[in-house]
Amino acid sequence: MKKTKKMNFFERAASGVNSLLLDSTIRSRASRELSNAKDKFYSLKLPSLFLRTSSKSTAVGFNEKDDGSTCDLQVGDGKPYLDSPAFLRTQLWESAMKKYSSKHGEGEVNGEEDELDELVDEREEKRDTDDTEDFETLIERDLRRTFPHHPSFKSAKGINKMRRLLLAYRDYDPSVGYCQGMPFIVGILALYMNESDAFQTLLFIMSKSTRNAREIYEESGIGLKRTFSKLESLLQCENKRLSAHLQKFKVGPMMYASGWILTCFASDFTTRFSCRVMDVIIANANMDFTYGDFITNVAVSILNEATEDLLAIGSDEDGEKGEEIVFEKLVEYIRHEPQRWDGERLNRILTLAIHSLSERVKACREIERVTNTIV
Repeated sequence: MKKTKKMNFFERAASGVNSLLLDSTIRSRASRELSNAKDKFYSLKLPSLFLRTSSKSTAVGFNEKDDGSTCDLQVGDGKPYLDSPAFLRTQLWESAMKKYSSKHGEGEVNGEEDELDELVDEREEKRDTDDTEDFETLIERDLRRTFPHHPSFKSAKGINKMRRLLLAYRDYDPSVGYCQGMPFIVGILALYMNESDAFQTLLFIMSKSTRNAREIYEESGIGLKRTFSKLESLLQCENKRLSAHLQKFKVGPMMYASGWILTCFASDFTTRFSCRVMDVIIANANMDFTYGDFITNVAVSILNEATEDLLAIGSDEDGEKGEEIVFEKLVEYIRHEPQRWDGERLNRILTLAIHSLSERVKACREIERVTNTIV
């Protein structure tokens, strides 16, 4: 008799449900089972490396005091499950991808395990016949600057995992190839998934028919410019005072939001924050919103949180020093101050962004209709 594989609790909770974001069954079951899993996890006598760490880190990228054994997990539209065992994120992402694949008649997320190896093998065969060397040089340079303090990527094994994923995607989609910012996306996936699953999830995020992050990385830059435009329009709809203030001093999204968009906030914020953003993008695979929708949603929430501080820059006192100085101070604040906010504040901002998702997606569609822009 064939033994049935036991489902993880995310798969059980999501059974027959279209969305991890909206269904109350998932929220209630996840709440109970996450609490049980966390209690069991912390009751183990683990070495000091795995002692529970604080979620209130303000370190950019990765706090060396954070060993990565826990995460702030976003399940549903409520508050995050702070300091949850990291393996639960793996289960969440895998079950979400399996559910998406099943609904859309595709193979499971790990259904094409040989695809990554085949792409890497093909690359080895044509190494001397195309522009591989130039791309590999660029990727090698960027790899060393991606999560440099993270223990998972200090070893050759961790770096090689990211390298293989990036090179494989470059060959899978040569029209996009490689773009700076991609190592952070790949790094986030590699932290919690094996190579094969990470690659399939990357394809999902980049797909034209799903999360649609692909055009953001196109060489033409049109997709990135469209996302800037959407961010600017969304801010203007919600926060006219701040929008007018930033426009007055010529501070546009291009000045501060490139890293946010291209790296899922990972280049400027903690991995705890950026991975929670990725939870929403992956775990709601069947929801009708794009990667750009949610990134701009979170960006607007960050700017809203900083409104009073930003309006204070450019007051009469600052204005006398000239518009150029005010411009520099505004950009400096947006690029560096939010990443210094503690974990509790960032978690609150992201929770508000999640609650605003439905209305802001509607606003994004209206912006696209008016401007005849598809993002």
